[in-house]
Amino acid sequence: MAAKGFVYFFVGGLTLASALKIGGSVSGKSGVVDFLQNQPFGNLLVILLSIGLFGFVCWRTIQAIKNPEDKSFAHRFAYSISGLFYALFAGSILYNSFFSASQSGGGKTSVLSELMQSTLGSIMIGAIALGLLVKAVFQFKNVFGSDFRENLKNSKLKQKAQKTIKTLGIIGYSARGVVILIITFLLTKALFTKNSSSAGGTKEAFQLLDQSTSSTISLIIISTGLAFYGLYMIAKAKYKAMPSL
Repeated sequence: MAAKGFVYFFVGGLTLASALKIGGSVSGKSGVVDFLQNQPFGNLLVILLSIGLFGFVCWRTIQAIKNPEDKSFAHRFAYSISGLFYALFAGSILYNSFFSASQSGGGKTSVLSELMQSTLGSIMIGAIALGLLVKAVFQFKNVFGSDFRENLKNSKLKQKAQKTIKTLGIIGYSARGVVILIITFLLTKALFTKNSSSAGGTKEAFQLLDQSTSSTISLIIISTGLAFYGLYMIAKAKYKAMPSL
């Protein structure tokens, strides 16, 4: 959870810096990896990040299969999609750290293009888009629900700390829900137009926001929200009441 939090904090932070014209760049998850690799001991940092993310993948797998929190099928389906994405992301970090000098932006597009050539592949892409839509719905549900608030109550935090973390969670889940909806739209558009280059992740979602009439304001709001989501996930890693396995 902490590794995921660091990724979102840097995604939001780098994009926010770009929107405010103080450095940074409009970034997705791969942009965070590039940023870390350019720091002292960069390869070590990204390897540690990938190890943390694989730990998160293990937790998502447990949630999807063993279901220790007694969640609905829709929740478990969303967990499985999340686990798949983070497994691919963590795997790509390790691959590029050991076997490739630079990350290739065309790999994801070529895979989508190949899948679109067959009916089964198109069904798989549609299932992923559906999973993303379900995931977006749960982000907004978290904003108005009480699950994550109850988890914090169980941690015996002081009231002020609880309020701060709740605020981070509400803003963060809202921003992440918007980004996931945009990513779902891009993937669905790619599927129906048979144009794999139309698909994208967080970076492409930011770029779409950047094309709006209020681009700077949109980028500042959403990137700040994602940075808050990252901080919330780091706090959640420390204070979440974990179920017994």
